[in-house]
Amino acid sequence: MQQVIQENFPWRLFHGDVSDAQAYVYLEYSSSADLDHAPFAPNNSAPIDAVLDGPHSDLAATLPARTAFRDAGPGQTLLSAAILNDPCFWTPELPLWYRVQAKHQPTAQSLDTILGIRRLGCRGPNFMWNNRRYVFRMIDLRAGDRPNDEQFLAWRQSCTSLRLLPDQPILLDQASRYGVPVVLDLRELNPSVWHQVYPTLRYPAVAMAILDPRQADQLPQLRHLAPNLLLGMTIQSGAVESSQPYDLPDIWFWPANATTHLANLLSQTDRPIIAYRTCSPTLSYDDSRIECDRLQRDLAPHTQLGGYAVWHLTASQ
Repeated sequence: MQQVIQENFPWRLFHGDVSDAQAYVYLEYSSSADLDHAPFAPNNSAPIDAVLDGPHSDLAATLPARTAFRDAGPGQTLLSAAILNDPCFWTPELPLWYRVQAKHQPTAQSLDTILGIRRLGCRGPNFMWNNRRYVFRMIDLRAGDRPNDEQFLAWRQSCTSLRLLPDQPILLDQASRYGVPVVLDLRELNPSVWHQVYPTLRYPAVAMAILDPRQADQLPQLRHLAPNLLLGMTIQSGAVESSQPYDLPDIWFWPANATTHLANLLSQTDRPIIAYRTCSPTLSYDDSRIECDRLQRDLAPHTQLGGYAVWHLTASQ
């Protein structure tokens, strides 16, 4: 399920309206060099040849079908759409995904990638997955560790999520195949190179990304690159009060061992909050997961949050 991409990546793949009956999937091709030569229009002899195939799963038998993308009309970019009837969704319980293959005929640039349709969103202070409340419990990988498939299946069974970096495509692939949600940590990444890691944002397991408050002005760019991705931001003093609505992330990550008072934070935002603590990098995976539950119990007298995380101490924290 490894994604095959070009170094100069002009594609954008995302889904629009989704229901049990239908899902709209969009494929956009945008290249400044091509835009300089000719306007894109429906009569340009179908310059994009693309097909969506699936669903596929490593955990269940499926009956894949092929759906062709159709031109979506004239515009500043080439936009094609595929309509999936009775779509299948990527969930931790049953991770189903589709394969998308496309070729831009005039330039021969190709795309061979995967897509997971997640019905994951925010409703007030809660996460909702398939219209049910979902609570994230996140842990870190130990440095240098390369967990096997059995470990990913164990994480799926225990409803565990992982914090990963964008330079770990093998782990993102395993998480996508075995139903382990991932939060992608972008806080140490220069926003000028976000487009280079864009393909990793589309792995089905990648449910959200974390940003640093210093990257707040880049939120619109990242929302454009990955419109189906939830965006979170760590909280620093005054961050919630000073942000304008158009700059606000979808999620706040709150350091539970900080002096910031939780009641004050709750009064300032109606968005989901994920509390996190730091731990020793030698802590076992099972113990890290237990610490997530302990954090939830410690905060239960105050409120129930959208998630609980136990991470290794890093410069970003």
